[in-house]
Amino acid sequence: MVRLLFQLILGIYILAALCGFKKKGWLKVLLGIGLIIQTIGLILISFAAGHPPFTNLYESLLFLSWLVLLVWILGLRRYQWEDLGSWAAILSSAGIIYSLTFSWKAQPLMPALQSPWLHIHVSSCFLAYALFGLAAVSGLIYLVRPGEKLARMNLTLIRLGFPLLSFGIINGAIWAYSAWGRYWGWDPKEVWALISWLFYLGILHSRFLGVGKKGTAILSIIGFLLILFTFLGVNLLLSGLHSYA
Repeated sequence: MVRLLFQLILGIYILAALCGFKKKGWLKVLLGIGLIIQTIGLILISFAAGHPPFTNLYESLLFLSWLVLLVWILGLRRYQWEDLGSWAAILSSAGIIYSLTFSWKAQPLMPALQSPWLHIHVSSCFLAYALFGLAAVSGLIYLVRPGEKLARMNLTLIRLGFPLLSFGIINGAIWAYSAWGRYWGWDPKEVWALISWLFYLGILHSRFLGVGKKGTAILSIIGFLLILFTFLGVNLLLSGLHSYA
């Protein structure tokens, strides 16, 4: 049932993306409907599993795809992110498509995950990932059709995401100490999280080195590729204490 529900959501998001390139009104309506249904789907997964829907790769992809659109909708009024709507739908659709390649069944949490830090750490990091994903999208659009609004949007998204990533790494270190008795252990995921953090720190300071709006746009795309490797590549290619996430 849950799988069919997310297939329906995928169809709505793809339709929204196609409509959004011409009819912004329909885009908002369809994404609003899709987001409500996806919220219900994540709640169903949470009840079935007995824990938040981000403890394995299948759940995490669905949760992250939901966050991308939630962030976009919440930022519409204040930041005027209408231009990102179709691309946000495409980004979320990609996450759902990848999640559907996995099978899922309710499983109890591993001992290391049975901590209140799970909610804080994953939520803050994934919010940062969602913002960085939208930043990469705005950067890509800027390269195709440059504009001051897109340049501001690109930098704003990075500025919003960076403190969340910083907070996620800090509370992740605290969680690591409570779970494994150390704050930092040079686990592959910890290393790549640090690399990503340093890269975005560099982006925020790149203006002082003469990097322009186009350069920032390009760096935002590269940065999100680093985030994707930290989130997916490390899990799939490297073994470590975070391999289950």
